[in-house]
Amino acid sequence: MSKVKYPCGGRQMRMQACPLGSLPAGIKERIFILVSCLELSIGLLQMCQNEIPFRRFILWGFLGIYAAVLVTNHYTGKEKILLGASLVMGLLLYLSTGINTGIKAPVYLFAMKEIPVRKLLKWMTISLMASMACIVAASLLFDFGNLYISDYRKKGAFHGIRYSLGFASSNVLQFLTFILMCFCFYLYGEKMKFWQYLLVGAEYLLVFVLTYSRTGFLTGLFIWCLAVAIRFGKGKSWNWILFGLSVVFVTSFLIISLLAAMEVHGRVIEFINEIISRRMNQLKYHTSDKQYALPYIDSWRLFSSRINKNGYDMGYIQIFYYYGIIPGICYLGFLFYAGYRAMRRNNVFGLLALLGFSIYLFMESLFFSNYLTRDFLLMISAIIVWEAYHDTEGERVSAAV
Repeated sequence: MSKVKYPCGGRQMRMQACPLGSLPAGIKERIFILVSCLELSIGLLQMCQNEIPFRRFILWGFLGIYAAVLVTNHYTGKEKILLGASLVMGLLLYLSTGINTGIKAPVYLFAMKEIPVRKLLKWMTISLMASMACIVAASLLFDFGNLYISDYRKKGAFHGIRYSLGFASSNVLQFLTFILMCFCFYLYGEKMKFWQYLLVGAEYLLVFVLTYSRTGFLTGLFIWCLAVAIRFGKGKSWNWILFGLSVVFVTSFLIISLLAAMEVHGRVIEFINEIISRRMNQLKYHTSDKQYALPYIDSWRLFSSRINKNGYDMGYIQIFYYYGIIPGICYLGFLFYAGYRAMRRNNVFGLLALLGFSIYLFMESLFFSNYLTRDFLLMISAIIVWEAYHDTEGERVSAAV
């Protein structure tokens, strides 16, 4: 049998010639991955509350590179229609709010089509790990960023000091550690030995001891236990179980967020509010100029507004408040679609990452920023979708040979 050659998006991508101008696919791939990792690293610096010089020009430059990759790819008629519709909605968002994320997101996500997404995730994981290590080292050695923050809660073994090690808050450090753990499970979870799972769990526990980020730790513990059960359990229906859990959790969190945004009160809501460290109370306060709108549902618009500029922890509220109802529906719709593709392809660790990030979104809006590759929930969703596409295309070509 002759050697099978897949389309440009398939497993033999490096053997194909998909020009960026006249560049071979391997060069285009390297450029895309390099720029993605560079944007991620700069985005992490911004999480240290550092002002990045010429940030706007850098981000527009990144967008230009992603667009250059986009126009060299090959798309079906349906994909072109979907891309066009997404760009029109992105333009409406830009005109309403001045936010270009709605334009950048479809450009980036469609540009990923002919990129080996698992390789992209590996390099993003390395970039995330290296950037975090540099920030922590700079904090310890050169007084970079916030070394720690003081907390009013002092009880038991906790003495009121929460280490952030260079980042704006300790919650950010716990969040990024959680992202690293989920990426690790996605890439290597099927092959990891039990002692390696214990090592990952111990590292996550150590970070919790430093940060005292309780909700983040409980979420990480839940995902770690599920990962161990998936890896060493005998069940064969984890794809259905995890997809069902994702639907239940996302739907529940969305309903709770809607009730909070509608200022609904009650014992159940107050109980949930206590569990998530009274994050619902933050919705009453401005984090910017007081002329800006509060995140309650009467401030929501189809494509948001220029006055909706405050930032709040509750991510399901933040996405509808800051970006608008239509972008929020599209975002969650893409999340569910990625979960469906992962379930059909039995990508259980992809489903696990989606579940973990969706839970974290209820408590934190750290996914959202001008740095697109820092939106780890969107990134993992796109990686799942395109990886399933590449596998499907490879099987189709193999069947035709």
